[in-house]
Amino acid sequence: MSKSVLPYFVVGEVIKGFGRGSKQLGIPTANFPPSVVKDLPEDLNTGVYFGFASIDKGDVYKMVMSVGWNPYFKNKQKSMETHLMHTFDEDFYGKELRVCILEYIRCEKDFTSVEDLVKAIKCDIDTANVKLDTDKYIHSSISSGLCTKYFVFLYVKKKLISRMALSAASRVSLQLLKELPTGFLKPCIASSNLELVRYRRTKHYDPKFKFLRSLKFIKVKLPDYNETNDNLTEEQMRAKLKERGLLPKRPWMEHQYFISSTGAVFEPYVPPEGDGKISPITAQGAKQKIQFLEKKTKTMMAIRKIRSFEEDFDTTQFCKKAENIYIKAHECMALKDKDEIIKYVTERAYPEVIHNMENKTISWKFLKSIELPRVVHARCTDIVTKENMFGQVTVRFHTQQVLAVYDRFGRLLQGSEIIAKDVLEYVVFEKHIANEYGIWRIHDKIIPDWLPPREPSHITFKKFPEPAEAEVDNQDEQVASKKKSTSEVVAT
Repeated sequence: MSKSVLPYFVVGEVIKGFGRGSKQLGIPTANFPPSVVKDLPEDLNTGVYFGFASIDKGDVYKMVMSVGWNPYFKNKQKSMETHLMHTFDEDFYGKELRVCILEYIRCEKDFTSVEDLVKAIKCDIDTANVKLDTDKYIHSSISSGLCTKYFVFLYVKKKLISRMALSAASRVSLQLLKELPTGFLKPCIASSNLELVRYRRTKHYDPKFKFLRSLKFIKVKLPDYNETNDNLTEEQMRAKLKERGLLPKRPWMEHQYFISSTGAVFEPYVPPEGDGKISPITAQGAKQKIQFLEKKTKTMMAIRKIRSFEEDFDTTQFCKKAENIYIKAHECMALKDKDEIIKYVTERAYPEVIHNMENKTISWKFLKSIELPRVVHARCTDIVTKENMFGQVTVRFHTQQVLAVYDRFGRLLQGSEIIAKDVLEYVVFEKHIANEYGIWRIHDKIIPDWLPPREPSHITFKKFPEPAEAEVDNQDEQVASKKKSTSEVVAT
């Protein structure tokens, strides 16, 4: 082998090898592609070498390289396997590996076992580590032209600076220990050939930052203030504004809005005639049963959808909760509490509930439930987006209540505070189920067509003021004179 080949510089991309280094031997290696191996000079014999290596122009590490066919594994293709003397957190496949081969250690050998191979590799690593740290090798590497390879020069330079600083510090400390009198301190320091230098700790020593700093520049295109923009179209004006980093004005206004309730009842429940008590033997009763089964299927699917958002939803517990909401809403309406009633009715039902509330006095009382409330209808729908889901549940109430409505003068308009009446109602409850903080509230009431008409409220009249006495006397005189004139005409 000709020593004139060394040092030899190799650059290439790291590829996946045989997978034996880290798994079988416990010594990870980086492999060069076959194109790099083919370009090796003929004078570079096979064997084990050592030197320096760098990944993506980063930090410099010591390395040991095997060049050849690996007789133990009997490779059919020549390879270059590099072991970097550093522990990495992750693989660096695809990155650029730069290697400087400095010296030859030994030739290729065949081994009887894997243990002997690992033992020989570790011995090569120790040999390379010792040689690369010697002063003799550092000086010889500088004289051999390695300064042209910046990453090798950086490593050598750091070694030289650290060793020179240690040697100078040791010389000064020895002289200070020998010369105990204070008078000899000055000549000792003067003879040590030292000079105080300010050290800047913010400067990067890593060459990769120096390379990146050299690439930092910003091209600034100065605006032309003499340019006229009167003839530009809207699209050209928008393009100009975007080039200068300005946001073009939008021809529309955007406002955030929150949909807390829907505007109507979707697929409203149609109560069967007679509250579904017609005999199924009759044609009308059989028709009601078929319609009930169709609606029940959709209701079950809607309840399943509601449970996907509200896991604890149960129809029995919901009926008790709905009855409580129903009572609270009517109590707030009787007390004219507009701030509290919004917790129990939706924004769609709110205007209807508080309509003309200030001019009336409502006396309402819930006595009992004649029949337990039950869920008769349920539907789900989405608004704007598929994820924005609303759920509506219709509950049947059959209760006994007392209701009396008075006008602003205290006159009874409707109902009675003494007579209790049975009330059958179908109340729709709605919830924004997609909202984590949504609550069930009264949304609407469904009034069947077959219910008897409501009792009309009593009509109150406006009392007009009575005319004055003088005006009454004048009117009587005018009536008397008219009668007298008519009687004279008849006599003639």
